Amino acid sequence: MAPAPAYRSSSGKIRSCRGGWWMVDRSDVEAIKARIDIVSLISRYLTLQKSGSRYKGHCPFHKDDTPSFYVDAEKGLWHCFGCGAGGDMFAFLMKIERISFPEALARLAAEAGVKLSSRKGEGERDKLYQINAQAAEYFAANLRHPRHGKRARDYLVSRGYDEAAWNRFGLGYALDTWDGLKARFAGRYGEAPLIELGLLVKGRGGRTYDRFRDRVIFPIFDLSGRPIAFGGRAFSGEPKYLNSPQTPLFDKGRQLYGLSWARDEIAANRTAILVEGYTDVLSLHSAGVKNAVGSMGTALTRGQAELLARFAAEVVIAYDRDAAGQAASGRGMVILHNAGLDVRVASLPEGDDPDSFVRREGKEGFAEVVAGAVPFHRFFLQSLLDRYDLESFKGKEEALEEARGFYQGLASLPLRQEVARLLGEILDLPPDAVARELARGRTTRPEASEEAVEGT
Repeated sequence: MAPAPAYRSSSGKIRSCRGGWWMVDRSDVEAIKARIDIVSLISRYLTLQKSGSRYKGHCPFHKDDTPSFYVDAEKGLWHCFGCGAGGDMFAFLMKIERISFPEALARLAAEAGVKLSSRKGEGERDKLYQINAQAAEYFAANLRHPRHGKRARDYLVSRGYDEAAWNRFGLGYALDTWDGLKARFAGRYGEAPLIELGLLVKGRGGRTYDRFRDRVIFPIFDLSGRPIAFGGRAFSGEPKYLNSPQTPLFDKGRQLYGLSWARDEIAANRTAILVEGYTDVLSLHSAGVKNAVGSMGTALTRGQAELLARFAAEVVIAYDRDAAGQAASGRGMVILHNAGLDVRVASLPEGDDPDSFVRREGKEGFAEVVAGAVPFHRFFLQSLLDRYDLESFKGKEEALEEARGFYQGLASLPLRQEVARLLGEILDLPPDAVARELARGRTTRPEASEEAVEGT
């Protein structure tokens, strides 16, 4: 196991990873460790399995094909024999969440019910979390307002989301005004943090106004269940969906909508259902499909793939047909595969998305669609058949050109050979010649997962 964390010192001071010295009562630290189980804490972020007297799993800080991450519950320590990272529960939370020691200390103290003897301020990050939590409460109260929230309530009920769903998923409503949220919070916190969180927008001349106006609000939660961002759906007009921008709390490329609700089910079954939008996730969870998460668009990222791979071994992509085609022609499916996930693609009927399909056919009907999902590389090849005239020279050339990027992104040699063989059959060309053509001009490494991506 790892030695004592580097932030400790013999003087009793604790050094923040962002500089400065913080005086902390050692008894506070020990009280927190006594009340919080390190295995339960780490299991929120990755799947652990019993291994003798310890627990093991895939390290979240580097590409870890063979589990090399170990947790010793008795000692309260963790260590990865692959990348060398290790420490106690504070060190883990600091590294996985990319926060300072004081922030980790405050968070775990609150969870453990330990009142800290001394602390240097509340911290700017804590303030941002507090504002977002209060904004979520504000939006939820708007939804329940007898007059102002009626249109949003009617919309949600029409989509099958009753009051129990509003509570379960934290749904809300942004008033049809330019300054409803601003009037509520700017006097208390000032405009700067509201702008930093994307709740306010600064327009021409420096005037600020609410980002979300007359929209149904879907809070986006982190793995700890805290609201870190918001998505808003308009009743009409464009854009249909509006999301929070990147903020100190929210990086869209490193988050999956609904993962805080789905992670236990995903970890138990090692399979995730990946859908596109907020309502897809909500309808699936409401129907009992509890391992569904949303990519918030089709442009999947390495950060999202690494995050999903902490909990799942397999992912089934269930986009509508248009979105699935876009994902197939992009890098997303390859990135998921290269993160160590088995990737399959479910085909929904024309005109359906997961939301509409599961509301009509129920959990059992959706399970049949998932059972019929095909490996992602076969789905990609089928999409070439659907989109190109492969009886013509021009169509074959266009298909080869698109397949080149897909092929070169694959980290697996056996899978590249399989793609070349199947594409050769489709195009009626020799597989060896197809493989040479697909590899032509290759100058970059495959779309491998980021190594040691801290905090994804």
